[in-house]
Amino acid sequence: MKSRQRPPITRTETPFKTDVASPGKYKFVCIICKKGFQKNLHLEDHYRSQHGAQKLQCEYCEKTFVTSRSLEKHRPLHTGIFPFHCNVTDDCNAGFNLRAQLEAHVNQVHQGRAYSCLNCNRVFYVEKDLVKHQERCSKIDKFE
Repeated sequence: MKSRQRPPITRTETPFKTDVASPGKYKFVCIICKKGFQKNLHLEDHYRSQHGAQKLQCEYCEKTFVTSRSLEKHRPLHTGIFPFHCNVTDDCNAGFNLRAQLEAHVNQVHQGRAYSCLNCNRVFYVEKDLVKHQERCSKIDKFE
């Protein structure tokens, strides 16, 4: 039995309906599996990853991505244009894709700030990363 090929999706022609499964709860609903989403972007990412739609290709190289967010994070590797920049000193021109990466850079390089897990001594440069880690790390310790 042959599998059906899905047509490529574009921003203007998406195979999605509005308010199909749960009127009022989700604005965008997948017509294949009826899963609902609050944002069209999340529905498009779902469709690409779950239903075999055409992947997004980087315009600078052959790499392809399932989500538009992944492509956006990859693109600065070619353009050198990052959404977050370090401006702590005039000498530092480091650029980052994520605000958390910039925060970690400032903490590590410019402020010498680090957060250590009391359970396993792993080091983090963003406090919320340590908090998330400790939730998992302490659970692991309880079962050993």
